[in-house]
Amino acid sequence: MKLSVLDTAPVFAGTTGAAALRNSVELAQHAEALGYTRYWIAEHHDNPAAAATNPEVITAAIASATTTIRVGSGGVMLPNHSTLRVAEAFTTLTALFGSRIDLGVGRALAGSPTLSTTLRGTLPSASPTAFATQIEELQRYLSHSSPTTMPHHTSVPVWILGGSIPVALTAARLGLPFAFAGHLGTARAQDTLTAYRQAYQPSPKHPHPYTMASAGVYLAKTQKRAAQLARTYAEHLLAESRGNRTPIDPKRMAQTPNHQYAMADSRAKEWICGDRATAEAALHQYANDLALDELITLTVMDDFADRALSYEILMQAATSTIN
Repeated sequence: MKLSVLDTAPVFAGTTGAAALRNSVELAQHAEALGYTRYWIAEHHDNPAAAATNPEVITAAIASATTTIRVGSGGVMLPNHSTLRVAEAFTTLTALFGSRIDLGVGRALAGSPTLSTTLRGTLPSASPTAFATQIEELQRYLSHSSPTTMPHHTSVPVWILGGSIPVALTAARLGLPFAFAGHLGTARAQDTLTAYRQAYQPSPKHPHPYTMASAGVYLAKTQKRAAQLARTYAEHLLAESRGNRTPIDPKRMAQTPNHQYAMADSRAKEWICGDRATAEAALHQYANDLALDELITLTVMDDFADRALSYEILMQAATSTIN
């Protein structure tokens, strides 16, 4: 099972979006040195805690600072954009950086219909049917089979991202790789991936189904330290769900009533959280229970050294599991 990195360019209290983007470039270089397969940027808008508003621009910055790791979007939220504009951006990236560019697309809106309309210029639809139509249109642009001439004759791998069976079935019908959004919740992972595999229709570029899932990963030298690191982001998500939209604040734990700790810890239980032994057991479970081809991991920590160490421990655990 391959390992990859998912990044939102997290912004922490007292820092800036510019610092978050620089950290993303540095983390991508670290991931490349460790042997991770790909580094994906997730599109976010109107979110003080995420600087990843433009995946293709960040992809260009990371690709220019690396040489071997695959780089791309995980993903571009397609309803927010013109498919021609997305095709042009990623064929340009491929022309500049070669065949290591990925285009992952999802069907979420930008956070509100108003913001999505502002981005796209018209009111978009995020229905499974509209999303499938957009992907087919995108593929026509990328394959140069549409009346619009693309300036760059390149091949861009397309992935479909989602957390529901309808989106998985769209990926299966089109014969495309599918990435399950496990970092948002794992309850539907088994059923969704099974539905994808059972309905898969082979395509020329992808004769067999290919499954990836994302997961929150918080690893440290001790279980206690890992739990502390995970709780910071879990507390942030809890506050965000209640309308408190701010940069991620590690000091929030000191201000959180004790009765809310259980809620945050419950969220963290869906993540891979612990030491190396925990990571080894979790990787074995993902590989066997979900039969994944690849696991892409999201780790949100304010200290870069802690974040880098978490990825080191995960790769060490993967190497040990393989051997």
